[in-house]
Amino acid sequence: MSKGFGTLIDEIIKEGMKKMIKDILRKSITQKEVNDLEYNRTTERLRSYVFTDVELSKLSEMTFEDCYFKNCDFADGEFQEAVFNQCSFSECIFDRADFEKSTFQDCHLNDCSVRFTKFRRATFNKVNFHTNNLFSADFFKAYLKRVHFYEGSLKLASFSKSMGNKVEFVAVDLRGTDFSQSYGINMSPIAYLKEKFTTSKRGIIVYKAFGQFYQPNPDWVIKPGKILKEAVNPDRTVDCGSGVNVGNIEWIRNNIDSNQDIWECVIRWNWLPGVVVPYDTDGKIRSERVQLLRIIEEG
Repeated sequence: MSKGFGTLIDEIIKEGMKKMIKDILRKSITQKEVNDLEYNRTTERLRSYVFTDVELSKLSEMTFEDCYFKNCDFADGEFQEAVFNQCSFSECIFDRADFEKSTFQDCHLNDCSVRFTKFRRATFNKVNFHTNNLFSADFFKAYLKRVHFYEGSLKLASFSKSMGNKVEFVAVDLRGTDFSQSYGINMSPIAYLKEKFTTSKRGIIVYKAFGQFYQPNPDWVIKPGKILKEAVNPDRTVDCGSGVNVGNIEWIRNNIDSNQDIWECVIRWNWLPGVVVPYDTDGKIRSERVQLLRIIEEG
């Protein structure tokens, strides 16, 4: 049974109250307390603290739980083997800091400067990087699971020899990014097409509907056997770009209204250089050329 609108509103209010209470219960920490902590190390764990406009430099092997960092300066600091669990970072500076073998669990980094930062052999699990500048960041031999990079830059960053599972890149600058010898970080379009699409002697079988999201190219002739052509956006961080957008049958049925005809199509083998598989795709791809075969379901 689906939840009623009133029930959903109640749940939203309840979650909002929980967050507000959590924010109230967090304790603010001063620069002097941070300095004392770095030089005296009276504890190895901090829970539910707010760090605002403070500098942090030497907190290796420290554990932070449910902490919030706002406008904090980690630049050039040493944080090797530190643990950050359910922490949020907003507008912080991490430039050139060393987080080797550190752990980030259920964390969110928003609008931070993370240039030349070292995350060598670090572990990331359920972490969101939102509009961060990660220019030349070093993820050498890092492990990333359910990590989402949205907007911002990874230009000249390195994921060399890193391991990943469900890593997504959306609208991120990946120019010069090094994925050499990594596994599971840079989603293989070859493996994805093989797993999610069927093939025939002519090529890869795909499906398409017209007019659901955009009006079709006026130059297209929508008849069996006709070839659709359009310049394709080659950027894999763009989910929906120019080109002939198609999907596997599951994607089409989950995203197309019942009043739309569903066409079976083929991307010929020699057209594969013109195919783009977005990093965060759930079944939609785009191609420079697609041939219409037949209507398999009428709307």
